[in-house]
Amino acid sequence: MNSSHPAEPPEPEGPDLAAYLRWLRRHWWVIALGAVAGVAGAYGLILVQTPVYRSTTQVVVRAVEIGDKGNNNQNKVNLDTEAQVVRSLVVAEKARAAMGSAIPADALVKVVSVGVPPNSQVLNVTFAAPDPRAARAGAAAFATAYLDLRGAEARKRVDDERRALDSQISTVTKRLDRIADEIAAAGRDSSERERAIADRNVLTDQLRALNEQRNPLIAAAVHPGEVISEARLPADPSSPDTTLYLASGLAAGLLLGLLAALAADRFDGRVRRPRDLAERFDVPVLMEAPGQVSALGIVAPNHPLAREIGRLRNVLLATGQPRPGRGRLVLVTAASTGPSAAFLVANLAAAYARTGQQVAVVCAVPRSALAAITGTPAAGPGLAGVLRRDLPVLQALTPLGDLPALRLLPPGDLDAAAELPLAVLREALDALLDRFDHVLIEAASPHVSVEAQALAGDADAVLVVAEARRTRRTEVAAAITRFAQVGARVTGTVLAPRMPEVPPPPAGPAAAPPPVDRTVALPPGPAVSPPPPADDSTMILPRMVDVKPTPPATESGVAAANGRPAPRQLAPEAGEDAR
Repeated sequence: MNSSHPAEPPEPEGPDLAAYLRWLRRHWWVIALGAVAGVAGAYGLILVQTPVYRSTTQVVVRAVEIGDKGNNNQNKVNLDTEAQVVRSLVVAEKARAAMGSAIPADALVKVVSVGVPPNSQVLNVTFAAPDPRAARAGAAAFATAYLDLRGAEARKRVDDERRALDSQISTVTKRLDRIADEIAAAGRDSSERERAIADRNVLTDQLRALNEQRNPLIAAAVHPGEVISEARLPADPSSPDTTLYLASGLAAGLLLGLLAALAADRFDGRVRRPRDLAERFDVPVLMEAPGQVSALGIVAPNHPLAREIGRLRNVLLATGQPRPGRGRLVLVTAASTGPSAAFLVANLAAAYARTGQQVAVVCAVPRSALAAITGTPAAGPGLAGVLRRDLPVLQALTPLGDLPALRLLPPGDLDAAAELPLAVLREALDALLDRFDHVLIEAASPHVSVEAQALAGDADAVLVVAEARRTRRTEVAAAITRFAQVGARVTGTVLAPRMPEVPPPPAGPAAAPPPVDRTVALPPGPAVSPPPPADDSTMILPRMVDVKPTPPATESGVAAANGRPAPRQLAPEAGEDAR
């Protein structure tokens, strides 16, 4: 017993890459399931969404030259403003009329977009529709409607300016006509004639300037812009984007899987596989059987589970130094409630007994499933009678007919609410260790009762049983910590298969069944009279008719067994005489 063992299992300083990789290996299926769900959800969205086709018409916008061509401010085009004009209701109404669509103009504005490439005089007019032909027609209609509107506005400005010039020319011409009349009426050398001639020269220059402004307006052609790239028929829908949706679904699914794995690791915490124990606790895993058993009982020797338990027996035999003349005490406790510890104790005892060694099993758990697993009656004084000193411990043992080297001490009517008298229990265990090669004791979980923690220092081996998919890692950690608090080292953990639910035996003391009930279920064999009940005990050895006769004892009353004195006959004196 190493008293320098730390009070708690050592914790790693912090998570490292190997820890994360182990975590991913434990939960890879949750993450993969989340990724598959994300991709499936994205594909479902692709199927339910209406496809959207987009077609684009490229329009180059030209400055409309009106009046003075050298006026840079007048010839400059603001494409951001022109982009808003394309998406105006006026253009939308013209495009709607050209398309012959019944969709309102304000709805058409929402599905058209205009892009302005940098450092260019180009507008990209894009129209979206559920049909590829409608998308192409919409893009062409909006581009044409915009150019028509811009051309009409430019022509209107030209016409307005020309009409203004015509009005000014008409006014100047009329004044020239009046001045001509004044010159004709004035004398040759009169001052009126000279003044009229000067006015005529001024008006003539003014008329010449007005005509110079009007002539370009008459000859100029309006070019508001032109289409440089016609809208094409889209081959594939632009939305939904299959690649984008699937990639987004995969990313969202991976994130969902990681969150689900973190939640499962945080809130579930059940032991499912051996590495859940090996990677978290500084205690070796001595047996791995993470499956499930359909019924409780002692498994056949050729069963794979029996071979695993046999390997556990071999490990325990190699653990520690044997004490001459005294058996080994193995303490088995479950980290959680359930019949897992009773199942392991029964089958481990059977594995010891099959090698010819004498084995005693002590059940210190009230209403344990050990009797149901071994097929022995739960009636009788059992351990409770021994602790009350009603009878010696050797007389309270119950044999198993199939395994004559195995004896069972059932719990009897132990009170679950009362603490066991440990001094009397240690006396009983000492008596059994003097007579048996191995004594296995089933104790309740150390975080439920104190017996397992108190007896751990006396045991040669301490096993903590975790039931697959039922025991939580926190329960295993609590059990290991309880033993470490008293300086007891846990020999190892055992991952037992998932057990079926076992109804507990009826509470309260039960009377021993009459001898006739113990012989009803005997298999066919030679007729043997049932033994009469002994005066000092109500215990009856069951199913002894199928057991081969034991070799005769020597004069000293002992026979050789595994290199040390074998135990004496365990039945009461009266019972032996009757047999």
